[in-house]
Amino acid sequence: MSLKALDEGYSSKNYVRKFLRALHPKWGAKVMAIEESKDLTSLSLDELIRNLKVHEMIIKKDFEIVKAKVERKSLALKAKK
Repeated sequence: MSLKALDEGYSSKNYVRKFLRALHPKWGAKVMAIEESKDLTSLSLDELIRNLKVHEMIIKKDFEIVKAKVERKSLALKAKK
């Protein structure tokens, strides 16, 4: 049964809001930033997904940098023993 059959047409805004609510709680800060900075009535679902993918890539890159620093620090400590 489609949503149109239930007479509930979903606009792009409704899809975006549903998508944001469905995200894992670890995305809460990003969701809040998007809601505060973007006009959700004009934000498409594709644009939202692109925005989240870019954010995810930044998080992964930051994690790799921190991990590399920790590994270098632990190597330096081992060398001094």
